[in-house]
Amino acid sequence: MPLIKKPKKSNDKNQFRIRLDADICHEIDRYCEWAGLPTVDYFIEQSCILALKRDKEWKENKRKINGINQDVNKSEYENEQEPETV
Repeated sequence: MPLIKKPKKSNDKNQFRIRLDADICHEIDRYCEWAGLPTVDYFIEQSCILALKRDKEWKENKRKINGINQDVNKSEYENEQEPETV
């Protein structure tokens, strides 16, 4: 079962130009094909969401920057459903 699921909806997108190691690119392509993901962009987006949701130090830093009372205005990735793990 893939950790990254197929997309449910489309949001506004920003364009980035990135350079990745060729071996990683090849593995990402194979993963997307295996998981039935529509684009590599989607894989990278979901990977970033996972990192931002799971990084405890980042969350603590973000709370310090934004202030504790602004948790009401959570960003969309924090409202995403946790991926299932086996």
